[in-house]
Amino acid sequence: MLTKFKNLSHILRGLIPPSPLIAACLLIYAASVLCFTWALLKQNWRLVFASLASITIAVSVVMKITVFFAAQHTGYTMKLLCRGSKKK
Repeated sequence: MLTKFKNLSHILRGLIPPSPLIAACLLIYAASVLCFTWALLKQNWRLVFASLASITIAVSVVMKITVFFAAQHTGYTMKLLCRGSKKK
């Protein structure tokens, strides 16, 4: 029974709450989406492009932290994580 769940510890590490930087970036993202929608309705093009820039920066920071740095620091790859889930 224990051998079936040997990768469970890797999965449980992914359920850790996000860091404050990621939470701040997601908050900026949500505010930018609301601002973007409001600016499109009002046809305020300067605010549309500013909110698009904020969305781009927030998404790139979150992706860099969660995908690039996490894989670099832990040294795990998807091949290593999926190796134990194949049926024999």
